[in-house]
Amino acid sequence: MAKIIKKLHPQCQDVLSGAFGLARKNGNFFVEIQHFLFKGFVDHLPDFHFILRHYDIDISSVLKQLNMSIDKMNKNAQMSPAYSPHLLMLFDQAWYVSSVELDLNYISGLSMMFVLVDYDPLRGIMLEHCPLFLRIPRTVFKNEIESLFHSLSESQKKMAVC
Repeated sequence: MAKIIKKLHPQCQDVLSGAFGLARKNGNFFVEIQHFLFKGFVDHLPDFHFILRHYDIDISSVLKQLNMSIDKMNKNAQMSPAYSPHLLMLFDQAWYVSSVELDLNYISGLSMMFVLVDYDPLRGIMLEHCPLFLRIPRTVFKNEIESLFHSLSESQKKMAVC
């Protein structure tokens, strides 16, 4: 687990810390994908915002859906939350996309967004908790991922890429 987390881009590691804090504050048993995405959008991670803008999805509406999902989670944990198996699966699959498809040595936010849209076990979870993800066309995203990465890189030269 620690090895895959170390592969996250430093900005994504910061978001993960924030997601952990959010889950702990809410008394949740696990840090879920929804916590991570919520913090990523609130903290304005470039990749996350870029993808939603590219596919014309309203970020505030996504935040509302994620917040509603987080509010429905069990809030009785007395101990620090653990990372959910789904979140670790996201990082594992995103590492494959980042390293093989994008030839990166870190897990990018773009690769995580791609996994949430394309990888069936996580796609189902996201569509249940944030139906607006349906507006990201799976096949188009798959065909555009490399060009989107290059576009994102060009538009974010002054900022670190998540």
